[in-house]
Amino acid sequence: MKVLIGTFFILLAFTGCTSIPRNAKTVVKWYDHPSSGEIYETQVGDMMLLRSKVTTGEFLHVQTEVGGFLYKIREGFYQLLGKNGKGKKFYSVRNSDNIRVYVGGFSDPPVALSVNKKNKVCVATDFAYEAACYEGADPKEVTLDIVSDQDFQKTLIYSGNSGTKIKISYREFSGGMARPAFTNNAEYDMEKSKIISYKEAKLEVIEYSNVSIKFRVLRQFN
Repeated sequence: MKVLIGTFFILLAFTGCTSIPRNAKTVVKWYDHPSSGEIYETQVGDMMLLRSKVTTGEFLHVQTEVGGFLYKIREGFYQLLGKNGKGKKFYSVRNSDNIRVYVGGFSDPPVALSVNKKNKVCVATDFAYEAACYEGADPKEVTLDIVSDQDFQKTLIYSGNSGTKIKISYREFSGGMARPAFTNNAEYDMEKSKIISYKEAKLEVIEYSNVSIKFRVLRQFN
């Protein structure tokens, strides 16, 4: 019995739960495209204006997809979650395109990524900091501004013209989904004015067709 109890505690020591630090600092600000004063041309169905939240922070750039039977780590930028007391950094298992680390077979769910001393990208689980490590990813630490389709966005979309009237669609998105209560379509008669105003935004139309529109941004959303 004593031997069994001793063995049990040894197993616990090697299979204890991991603790992933989540102390990373990020800066969230607004991103406008195109900027006020800029002349821009876009196609039918494309965005004329975009105002979105942008996150500035540290990321791990996995430049080459790597993996094996247990996990597959896609190419992309993985945001820093935090670092422990020894300075080891841990990153999200979802990249900036919202693609998660692939889990194969009966593998434990991944909770974080890290880079070991051999420059391999490692997958952490609830039971091990380096459950599996892969070489060849060519990982690099970078600081980036990331605009995610999961963040809140305001957009104006060009929908073409009918004679001298041009059609504009306004959309708001949150969590990658359009907000129905904040979706609207509008028409503007270019014979009356070349100025388009919607909410806070203001544009001067330079030329337009059923294919594209060229305009100057007088004022962006706020």
